[in-house]
Amino acid sequence: VSMVVQLGDIIDGKCAGDKDGKGRTAEEALEAVLGRLRKIKSSKKTLHLIGNHELYNFTREALEERLGCPAFSVHRPVPGWAFISLDPYDLSTIQPAPPHTAEEAFKYLEER
Repeated sequence: VSMVVQLGDIIDGKCAGDKDGKGRTAEEALEAVLGRLRKIKSSKKTLHLIGNHELYNFTREALEERLGCPAFSVHRPVPGWAFISLDPYDLSTIQPAPPHTAEEAFKYLEER
């Protein structure tokens, strides 16, 4: 395997466990999947994209730390190829964005 790209929604959106406490928590579910991904022999590091299901369970900062990939990044695994990772949830109702982010976005739109 040359490279693994995890496209987001790595866990279920509602991983709080079930009513009798026997279901997996979000942390347990994430660790179970990451444990499997670590077993894949790849010449490049795994590129993780953040989906809405992750954001229902973790903060963006916690995900970036756990997954080892910033929300915005460029990966060049081989010559001639570039993977550009964008965060489609930068401005969303799932988690509030820092105030300066919205201000910058509105300023950009007003200038155009």
